[in-house]
Amino acid sequence: MTTAVVQREQQRSDPSTRDELERFRQDFEYLRSNRGDLTTKHADMWVAVLGKSVVGSHVDLEKLLADLDLRGIDKDKALVDFLSSAHRLFIL
Repeated sequence: MTTAVVQREQQRSDPSTRDELERFRQDFEYLRSNRGDLTTKHADMWVAVLGKSVVGSHVDLEKLLADLDLRGIDKDKALVDFLSSAHRLFIL
């Protein structure tokens, strides 16, 4: 087995990695489930979600990330997304 495969298997079995993935899944589900309400409140803004709540928002992504840093929020753990007020129709 290659070193990369062994490391990947160790990460999968690492409880902290599983916990982190579960937290991210819950934040993603929160954002998906509340997208309409969040878009109404934060239209055309970047939002950061952590712990199933919005921890920051701003029209400028760099300023949002800087604000998270100033407040001691780990931006690498936050789910960041842009909430556009424009309705988009994709035809495939």
